[in-house]
Amino acid sequence: MLNLVTESKFRRHFSYRNLPPATSSLSSLGVAYSWYLACRAMHKACRRLQRGSNWYPTRLLDVGVPGDLKWKLHICAEDDLFSPNYMTISYRWGSLPSLTLVQSNINELRRGKLTEELPQTFRDAIIVLHRFSIRYLWIDSLCIIQDSLEDWEKESSMMRDVYANSCCNISATASSEPLGGLFRNHQKGPIQPGVVAMNIGPVQKKYYILDSSYWDRQVLNTVLNQRGWVFQERLLAPRVLHFASHQILFECFSDQKCEAFVQGIPWQNSLKSFEAIFIPTPQEQNIMSDAAFDLWINLVELYTRCDLTKPDDRLAAFSGLAHLFQDTNGDDYLSGIWRSRLLESLYWEAERPMRRALGVYIAPSWSWACGNGPIKWNRPQRGYTRLSSVLDARTQNASSDCTGRVVGGSIRVRGLLLRATCEDSVTRGRPCVLALKSKPTLTNNRATFTNETEPPLPALVHFSNDSPYVISTLNEDFEDTNYGGDEDIYCLVLHAQSVIWEESFSDTFLEGVILKPVSPSSSESFVRTGTFRIRGRECAEKSGVRINIKDGSACLSETSQLTEITIV
Repeated sequence: MLNLVTESKFRRHFSYRNLPPATSSLSSLGVAYSWYLACRAMHKACRRLQRGSNWYPTRLLDVGVPGDLKWKLHICAEDDLFSPNYMTISYRWGSLPSLTLVQSNINELRRGKLTEELPQTFRDAIIVLHRFSIRYLWIDSLCIIQDSLEDWEKESSMMRDVYANSCCNISATASSEPLGGLFRNHQKGPIQPGVVAMNIGPVQKKYYILDSSYWDRQVLNTVLNQRGWVFQERLLAPRVLHFASHQILFECFSDQKCEAFVQGIPWQNSLKSFEAIFIPTPQEQNIMSDAAFDLWINLVELYTRCDLTKPDDRLAAFSGLAHLFQDTNGDDYLSGIWRSRLLESLYWEAERPMRRALGVYIAPSWSWACGNGPIKWNRPQRGYTRLSSVLDARTQNASSDCTGRVVGGSIRVRGLLLRATCEDSVTRGRPCVLALKSKPTLTNNRATFTNETEPPLPALVHFSNDSPYVISTLNEDFEDTNYGGDEDIYCLVLHAQSVIWEESFSDTFLEGVILKPVSPSSSESFVRTGTFRIRGRECAEKSGVRINIKDGSACLSETSQLTEITIV
């Protein structure tokens, strides 16, 4: 998006500067260093996630001081630290093999290796460290033993602290692999403000044209920042230097800057804000606040749009952020969902059918982490009434880290369970007819849509009160799921959501999850396969839920029977 700014406002608020030839120049690195120093000196918020000065990763790389030609592996519990600060780096591994830490070369790397043998991105990072007078660097491929599952699980569980306790994260934003390097030649065209003269009445004025989407294109939408593991690395680090394709950009919990706008980038609001989890709340202990839960949902939705090479990393690559939230609220973490918010967290929806990871267990079917693909929540609004309750919930973790990989999990729920069949072919997100098995079948009350390509709104379709039919939309979680035919589907009603318009009741929805028995003979154990949404007061009451048309509140009817089931 392009924005027009008057010359006077541009001069007053924006400090645009001409750029040197390349981001490797002393001038560019000097500007980046000034941002770093200013943040450390003045921004208390940017120190908020740190454990303290006595925490260090298990291993670091000692890159020495300017002029040193070697680096070596440093084991923090055994070797003396010459300075307390270290940096981290975010980069793409790429497809070409490079030097990694394995059990057989630990002693060799402790003795030291020539810096010139490292990939270009790592060599460039050492140049940055020397300019910043930092001696230690954390690189995952060289600080985690790559052929030890035990070490990987231990180290991956500490990502919250590894990045939050670093003094700065270096992001190889413009590179697709370690050989690509950090530094680029400056390109003024994409970042230089345009200038136009416009007549405003009798007076001609000069305006500057600024690209307000520049940050998104250069940082957020890059291939690197679409990687799942990098998502939490960027958010947890107190400061990030993005070595982008045109210039160096900087972000912390207080600022966003770039070489062209050293005082701050116009119209940018950073995602790097965790104020919501630190707000004192009078609520019961271990209960996540509304503000913190909204932040959590937002982060999960953004994270699920990122890519992972290994599908079973879905929880592990987000565990650093989970640890951060757990540190502040003490809530129990269950496969990506917080116990105190479990019921409302069950109504997540796959934005499009996900592809199932064959032969790999990722998470229970009720967790958003069970597949790979973007998900979203419809947040509760005014007129929201819970209609189910969670009796028990548990997960089986793959290690001692409760935020990492899991090998199983289940929840025990009491609620209104509807058994139905689909009377029409089902198109995702489009209204269809469900025949409730608790009512007699009356075929003469079937709904018909006059326009098959554009069916009318469900609220415009009515059935007689004694018919078994309701209008619903069904959304499957996975590509291999199909609703329709004679097979029964089970709909667990989680809540009612009424629409209040100008202080009056307008409409209502019953929302919940679609379930399938784990086996043909099972009547109590189910897996989740999708979500449903039954629309209209008549359909809600036919399903066993009474709606108060004065305020939109809901309750189960006297004849409704609650069922206890287990979802795995």
